Parts: sequence; structure tokens; C-alpha cells
Amino acid sequence: MRRIWLDNLRWVIILLVVLHHLVCFFNSAGVPMNVNAPGIPALDAIAYFCYPWFMPCMFLLAGISARYALEEQSTGRFLAARVRKLLIPFAAGVVLLGIPLVSFAFAVKGGSVGEMIAYFPSPAIALFFLALMGMGPQWFLLALFLVTLLLLPLRRLDRSGRFYDLCGRAGMPVLLGLWLLFWAGSQVLNATNRYLLYFVLFSAGYFLFAHDEVTQRLQRFRLPLLGASGALLVWVLARWFGKSFADAAFVEDPVTTLFGWCMTLAAVGCARAWGDRENRLTRYISARGFALYQFHYLVLTVCTWGVTNWLNLPAGWNYLLCLGLTLAICLGLYELVSRVPVLGDLFALRRKGKGGR
Repeated sequence: MRRIWLDNLRWVIILLVVLHHLVCFFNSAGVPMNVNAPGIPALDAIAYFCYPWFMPCMFLLAGISARYALEEQSTGRFLAARVRKLLIPFAAGVVLLGIPLVSFAFAVKGGSVGEMIAYFPSPAIALFFLALMGMGPQWFLLALFLVTLLLLPLRRLDRSGRFYDLCGRAGMPVLLGLWLLFWAGSQVLNATNRYLLYFVLFSAGYFLFAHDEVTQRLQRFRLPLLGASGALLVWVLARWFGKSFADAAFVEDPVTTLFGWCMTLAAVGCARAWGDRENRLTRYISARGFALYQFHYLVLTVCTWGVTNWLNLPAGWNYLLCLGLTLAICLGLYELVSRVPVLGDLFALRRKGKGGR
């Protein structure tokens, strides 16, 4: 059964991902990007706000969706769908988006892809590593596929559903106490995008947050959770503003992780309360959210470089123009790719009907 609030929260986070990467390209905190342009330091606050929670929340939402999907289809059909919607788009993105991204980044920074290829024993090996270097946001698709595979053995251990039923009784003290797992997961494998944390959150989504009773509790406590998140964000900004928000020290900090967990809970509660409705605009954005996620990083990289090198605009206009161009181009790419049979299948964007996929 489809949950509208889940779809709405997902596309809102995808828009935050785009906004976060935009701020990163203009950051003043010393975070290296493919393109680093001078920006407005105060807007770096957006990155400090987004980075601790938006991708963990995406894995939690994916776990909820996996539960609903497996209630309606067999494991075999579910895995086939994951290959089609995650693994194939990951591979297509790495090759068709990653290689152009790295090639462009090399050119911008004054390097040569040819020189890099010369260091490898064969061009094929060089292209393989070139693609991986340009993985960009595609890592999420691979990570989500891997944590899905890891979930299946756990699912077999709970064939009776007793653990799932027990999770449905969790009250707010338990939900808040899960911050300890959030914090512990942030300490391990951080150099590889915190995969342990993402597996824990995906599993929590599957066993715990898929319960309507649990999300209803978060809905009731959404305002206190928002208030706590706001207070913790002030603390985070006071402690870390001006320092790299991509460093492990920031990600692993107890207050940062507490903010990230409270914000994740608040996002779910607010979405359940205020996002369980749709209209033509929300359906339009939701149908194109996956395309926006896949295409935005390459498009944003090129737009940022072009706007800052070809135009002499105030910094504020650079942000607005790059964001507007990126959204417009990505939406245009969706309309194109979703209509081309092979490309549509590669990026899992085949149109099934008017205005949707």
C-alpha cells in the first residue's frame, strides 16, 4: 500500500541533496569539490544542517518501503526489481555520468585524462577507475542494493514476525534511545560512507518504522522533536561553523549525531502529519525525483563552472542561477531519457503513464 507522506518526504530530501551540493560547490569551509567557487559563508549553514541526517533518513525511508514491497510480492520479484531499479541505474550512472564528470573535473583543474590513463596498464582498467572516481551520488544506489541483500537473512530469522511485532510497541524513550546506534554507526567505516550506519537505519526502517503506530507516535511528538533539533543545530553551528562539515570529526561528534537522529525523527513525524496529501505539483516532482537525484551532480558541476567563469554576477545570483539551471536541465533530461527505451531502462525512468514513471 502506497504511503503518500513517504513519497513526499523522499522528494523533499532529494531537493535538499541538490541544495546541499550547490552549497558545497560554493562552500567557505575548505571542503574540496570538483568545482570550488567563492560563495556566501553564511549559506554554509545549509550544509551543516543537511549533512548529518538527510542520507541516513533516506536509508530509513528505503527500509520502510522495502517492508511494504515485500508484503505484496515474493522475495524473488523484489530482488529482480532492486536489480532493475538500483543496480542497473548505478552501473549506467557510473559509466554514462561518472566518466564525463571526472573528465570535466580534470579539465577544470588543469589536468588531462590522457595523462591519468597512461599510469594504468591498459585503457580498460583506467576507464574502470575513472568511472568509480566519478561515482558521485550514484554510491547511494549501490549502497542501498547492498544493504537490501544484507537484510534478507535477518528477515528469514524473523519468519514468525515476533520481532517485527515487538518493534511496533516501541515508545518514544526507545525511539530516542536509538541515537546510541546512530552514534555508534557513525564511528565505524566512516571512510566508506558509514555503510554500517546505513544498514542499521535501513533495518530500523524495515522492522520498526514501517509500523503505522510508530510513525503516529512521531507525528504526535513532531513539535518537541523539531524544537530539540533546532536547539541542537544551534549548538552544532556554534561548535563547527567554519570547519569542514565533511570531516569524520564532524560526522562522529556526539552532538552532531544527536542532532542528526532528532532531525530524522522530526522529519518522519512532520511528513506523517503534514505531508500525507498530494496534488498535481507533488505528483509531478515525485515522479521526477529519481531522475533529479541521478542527473543533478554532473549538471550542477557544469553549471557552477560555467556561471562562475562566464558571468560576472554577485554571489547570491550565482546560487540562484546554478540552482535554477540545474533543476530545469534535469527535468528536461527526465523528459528525454524517459522516452528513449534503452536509456529509460538503464536509468529506471521508463514512463508508465502520463506524468509518472
